[in-house]
Amino acid sequence: MNDPNWTEITEYLAELSKSVGATTYRSHKTVLVAYERWCASKDVSPKEGKSAQVARFLESRYLNRDYSLETAYGHLCTLSNFHAVVKRADPELEKIRIVTHIDVSSSPSGKALRQRICDQFSAATSPSGTSAKAVKELVAHLRERHYGCRTHVVTEVLLDTKGRIEPTRNLNIDDLDQERGTVEITVPDQFLVADLLATRTANLSKNTLDAIKTYLRYERKETHDSNPDPLFTTREGRVGASTLRKAVQRESKSVLPPQSVALEYPGPADQNDRTAAQRNVSLSDIRWAAIKSWLEYK
Repeated sequence: MNDPNWTEITEYLAELSKSVGATTYRSHKTVLVAYERWCASKDVSPKEGKSAQVARFLESRYLNRDYSLETAYGHLCTLSNFHAVVKRADPELEKIRIVTHIDVSSSPSGKALRQRICDQFSAATSPSGTSAKAVKELVAHLRERHYGCRTHVVTEVLLDTKGRIEPTRNLNIDDLDQERGTVEITVPDQFLVADLLATRTANLSKNTLDAIKTYLRYERKETHDSNPDPLFTTREGRVGASTLRKAVQRESKSVLPPQSVALEYPGPADQNDRTAAQRNVSLSDIRWAAIKSWLEYK
């Protein structure tokens, strides 16, 4: 790039200006220009900034400033969006990566921000009331009894990518790079940077890659006149989200039969009803458990 004023941030802002309104653009520019100057003072590149480094910048902005939680959250989103684009990563996961490095003792804003993002993943159960143990039992059941089937592989991909069901079910065979152990997965339209970041790159574990190979060889239903070839299929074509939800729920219920639950958790009927509901693992519960486990080992 011959322009001496060009930086990764100026390029990002130029692209962002094409897809957002003037007010949103100005707020992003204010934060990113400040971040760029802060990085220059530390002799580091904004593009190569680590999550901990971004957290230090945020702490410097929050310190001795009476920012509201919403303003602090807006700053975090601005920086996580930028880093998601340059890293080809999930914007929400970038947000979580950054906030986990914020020193909660640095300011009330930093503490409140970390609680807002991370509290749901430190809870004993998901927002729907499912425990991480229930998800682990489902995964163990699928690996032992249904290895390589579509439901098993979808679950493993969700765990590895920490993704959502729509981008996962929309994967095509060509999105896989089995040699590198990666997958290109679409970024949902709900994110501000969706126009700048069509796909993100996620790593797949060897266990998941092996399960995919088994699925492709023995379990995947062939489709006709499909271009590109969907990874997850039925006889009619690409599998629907409702089909995957029902399959996961069916298998989760089979892990612990109702009578076993009643014996293990004796008590009033409403208690047993709640326990039965917790056996009904959803696709969003799998994502929640994956992020929870990831944070516990960070």
